Amino acid sequence: MSASLESDVAALSSEFGKFDGVVVAVASWGDQGRKPALALTDAEWQRLLDGNLTSVFRLFRAFLPVTAPRGALLQLNGMSADMPFPGGAGVALSAAATKSLTLTLAAELGGRGPRVYQVILGVIRTRARQLAGIDDLRWIDATQVGEHVAGLVEGTSPLTGTALHYFVDRAVGPQSGSEEN
Repeated sequence: MSASLESDVAALSSEFGKFDGVVVAVASWGDQGRKPALALTDAEWQRLLDGNLTSVFRLFRAFLPVTAPRGALLQLNGMSADMPFPGGAGVALSAAATKSLTLTLAAELGGRGPRVYQVILGVIRTRARQLAGIDDLRWIDATQVGEHVAGLVEGTSPLTGTALHYFVDRAVGPQSGSEEN
């Protein structure tokens, strides 16, 4: 991630004003492939943490000050934030840690400033998966995720008052994880 991230974000805010909504969606498998947790080298482990955890921390630190007080800062995350992921320990640990970071930030702000949300997603139907022949009509459409995010940013979602959301079942839709915002 660029060393100039914070100054670049501040420059965008100076030019366009405060952001109404910021969506942080960071996830990288790294280049080491799937490995058991303790088979990762120190360098692989550090790259996974830098790419998946430190990057989210830096994005939050850069964007929170330039997000409108009535705006929203969201982190999209995956189910590995809550469950073991054999062969993907660096990704799963980072997902759990960024979930904790996001909910901690929401609690620290306590309703003073932008609303902060953690949205845990199930499997998403994407064009890339469909083009690769990997598709399941039960998976969540990317447009459904966009609609949920837009409702949170606008403040019109019935889940606006809760920081933790689960959107893992297309038929059920987004659900509160009961962490009040």
